[in-house]
Amino acid sequence: MKEQIFQNGLYYRMNEFKNDRLTLVFVHGLSGSSSAWLLYEKFFEEKYNVLSFDLRGHGKSLKYKNYGDYRIEKFAEDINELITHLAINKFALVSHSFGTYIAFEFLRKHQDKVVLAVFLSPGL
Repeated sequence: MKEQIFQNGLYYRMNEFKNDRLTLVFVHGLSGSSSAWLLYEKFFEEKYNVLSFDLRGHGKSLKYKNYGDYRIEKFAEDINELITHLAINKFALVSHSFGTYIAFEFLRKHQDKVVLAVFLSPGL
């Protein structure tokens, strides 16, 4: 898995993407990090394109000082900016706990980009 920092300060990891594979995008929960997905990355990386990242203010991503920078809409837009940058047009969105709120917001605005959504422990 290759590690990088996106221009907006998001830390992310991805394997070598191949055009004939479905891309899985993993969204972790509150106060977590992409490290929560390490076992899943290893399990899926031979058959899928895998992208996991640290939400803004989490893990190795940029910590913002303003409370308003942590609105759900901002988290969802970070996903959109990252997948656009990586030229990911269609993907499966896998989210956990607080990450499901972000996934719902992303789906509200960009449902056409998601072929499958998985919500783990959504707590809704």
